[in-house]
Amino acid sequence: MRVRYLADATLAALVLFCAACHQRGTNTISQPRFAVELPEMPGGQRVHYVTVMEPSGTSSLLPCAALRRLSLMDAPRPVPESLQLDYAVDGSRVLVTAYLLFDQGDAQRRFDSHHKQRLGVYSARLNESVSLADLRKAGFEPFTIKVVTAKPSTPTHPTLLSKAPSIRIGLESEDRESYTLALHNISSKAVTGVVIGTGREGDYGMKESTGPHLLIPGGGTYRCDWGLTHSGRVTPHGFGEDQVSITISVEGALFDGGSFEGDVAAVAPLEARRTGYEAQRQRVARMFDSVLREASLTDELKVGRIRLEVSKLPSEADPATLQAVRSFFANSRQLPGAAELGMWIRMGIENERQNTLTGLAEFERGRTSGRGPSLAQWWKTWSGK
Repeated sequence: MRVRYLADATLAALVLFCAACHQRGTNTISQPRFAVELPEMPGGQRVHYVTVMEPSGTSSLLPCAALRRLSLMDAPRPVPESLQLDYAVDGSRVLVTAYLLFDQGDAQRRFDSHHKQRLGVYSARLNESVSLADLRKAGFEPFTIKVVTAKPSTPTHPTLLSKAPSIRIGLESEDRESYTLALHNISSKAVTGVVIGTGREGDYGMKESTGPHLLIPGGGTYRCDWGLTHSGRVTPHGFGEDQVSITISVEGALFDGGSFEGDVAAVAPLEARRTGYEAQRQRVARMFDSVLREASLTDELKVGRIRLEVSKLPSEADPATLQAVRSFFANSRQLPGAAELGMWIRMGIENERQNTLTGLAEFERGRTSGRGPSLAQWWKTWSGK
């Protein structure tokens, strides 16, 4: 099932690019027929669309803070965190099931049945609208959604540019949510990261490979979705979208072996985050190797030791790591300042810390069945050694 996390417009573009970029296989997948138009919300969420995938369906999450309350007296107890909408196609209709989600402090169980309350089921055909009337029972003002075609009636045909000579960008398809872009690497060097933007401040996305995996092999192609934002006005005939020109550009790319192309200011955060991640990955590897050599400890005790040691690992950008990033770009004057580079380095450091803790939790869950690998076997596989 495809899940959409709906936030403000600028963040939505970044989240969609980072989370939905993916390499696609050659399997034939039927093109979606329908999308659901959700209205502008009081919290600033613009009109937006959710494509209904067939046959798997689609889900979207709206923060309840973005909904309008009928009155403070009607606020439900406990207070729900999100509104989950599940979309499915039934013949010529789109079915929408609404749930309230409650945060009980356990992110792993957020989607369990005990953490959500079903409000109601709604259906509509193409160009029909339906009000989510059951929101009133939960103390929220109902809003109306509309079923529309998955593809826009008037394609936008964005202008596509690349500041990285080795990367050619093409448009493969378009729906109401996003463009599907194809990034062609015409060089023999593998690409480890790319930055895409529209030229508007904050409207950019980064995608990078981690560990031994490469993002785009030499001569290869990478396909990804770029989320669309919508502006316009509501008319008696529905939402009238503004016709705006859109430019999408590859701002820069990082290559395996230590080189880059494109705008230094755009690529530097990606390289800083990668440098922080790699520095922390090496620390984690040394720490794992040290603990695994302690033959007197059981795997359970080793996991506890590793978790403790991970919490002690550095979280700040040390001078050597910061200088490594500057040296990569030959101390270019286009580089962001030390504070911004340090922020991206810390992000990479923290990402690897969280990756390690998540991996340990997965190992422990696998061991509860008694059939999982030993810690040494798991670490060899998980770390890509």
